[in-house]
Amino acid sequence: ASAFTPQPLTTLPHIGDLACAGRNKERPLHSIEEARSAALDDAPMHCDVIVGLTADRVFLIGGNVNNAVMLTVAPRNRNGTLKPTPQRPWFGLMQLNAPPDPKAGLARTLWRCLGQPSRISACLAEQ
Repeated sequence: ASAFTPQPLTTLPHIGDLACAGRNKERPLHSIEEARSAALDDAPMHCDVIVGLTADRVFLIGGNVNNAVMLTVAPRNRNGTLKPTPQRPWFGLMQLNAPPDPKAGLARTLWRCLGQPSRISACLAEQ
């Protein structure tokens, strides 16, 4: 029983899943199968933890991103899946094999306030 199951990028993301991308811009990875093959050649890859979701965004935290722990705000496709970008060419998800925890602090975070043109404090005050 593994904690995570590899899934294609067409899988709907959930909090706790890992979103994975290659780190070689000359040889992008487009699927879990490509990543498995590239791993045999020690291809550089990285996964971030999905910590929040809105209708049009995925919020991820990753360590060792530009030598820091960073929050990444990634777009979602119309069908709700994670959309690759030139900055983060996602190739797949590692789906967490655990039931969701509605009492977890991240599940209650007001993600819609992040990335808005207005001040975050004003957005939070509207709650």
